[in-house]
Amino acid sequence: MIIAVLALTAVAAYFAVKRTGWKPEPKGFNLLSQSTLLQLSILGILAAAAVVFWGLTGPVLAKIFEGADVATPPGFYNQKGYLATVLIIFIMGVNGFLGHLKKGVLMWVSAAAVIVSVLFYAADVPSSNGYVNLIAPLILFSLGSLIYRTVKAWNGSGFNPVFLKKLFSDIAHIGIVFVVAGAVVSGALATTYDMAFDYNSDSGRVMEMGQGYSVRLDDINVFQDASGVWVQEGYVTVIKSGEVKGSGVLRMVEHRHTPFIVRGGSDVYGVFMGIQHQSGRVLAFFSFKIMPFVNLIWVGVLLLIVGMTGVIYLDTSGKKTESQPRREEEWL
Repeated sequence: MIIAVLALTAVAAYFAVKRTGWKPEPKGFNLLSQSTLLQLSILGILAAAAVVFWGLTGPVLAKIFEGADVATPPGFYNQKGYLATVLIIFIMGVNGFLGHLKKGVLMWVSAAAVIVSVLFYAADVPSSNGYVNLIAPLILFSLGSLIYRTVKAWNGSGFNPVFLKKLFSDIAHIGIVFVVAGAVVSGALATTYDMAFDYNSDSGRVMEMGQGYSVRLDDINVFQDASGVWVQEGYVTVIKSGEVKGSGVLRMVEHRHTPFIVRGGSDVYGVFMGIQHQSGRVLAFFSFKIMPFVNLIWVGVLLLIVGMTGVIYLDTSGKKTESQPRREEEWL
């Protein structure tokens, strides 16, 4: 999924350049020009994404530059890359307003978003988690910019292929915001519970986890696959307030743990740590995380697919989808 997100981010950046129609200014380099800011924002998003998903990009870069084989961890999101995540959301907000607000207005609006974020972080509102408080105003800033430019496009051209392409592009960008927001908010608010089940006595029994959640161990399966590798599987069901929220299979292949978000709309993320034999008992060890808002990631992926599919279809349909290029003078 993360590979698809990074690839679609790059594709979205490409279409963002195409749809603006902005040309490099003939008078030389200008840091505050529309073209330069757009290019820098795209590079900033891609660089920050590489930091945020360091669990994926780190091993790739190590292989390219050092020839080293680094194991890819089960969790792609870099918990230490929080500020890079904040940067992605902020840049997308600036990029959304770019070309639709005057330079001075955009600078004030952007500064206000940053100030509100810092104030929320310092005041511990609206939640008790500083990370969430810091990023929440910037998420609204980014989403607001995309909605604002979509409304302006509708008022300017009405319902036609030009507007539809802008709409689908904005849907894709909103998808990126949801993916990043879902990853960081769910990660910041996650609570970990390590649990051990005695297969002989606890199978089929519901065991309390926390925050109203319980887990039932349904079965354990150990086998060798076609290549002779030992595989351990734990079948679990997640229950909240007496209602089944989801179920699934957590797998460990030799010593590699496969993380799994339990199916059925659950916000529980689980890892099977394997089984141990102790004094005639068969103990199964699990690590569960309750991750609020983790399903925002899947909403974001769906929006990305819808948005990019629409953009690509309109680009290949032969219909006129490009608006008139904006002039740098309009930015002043």
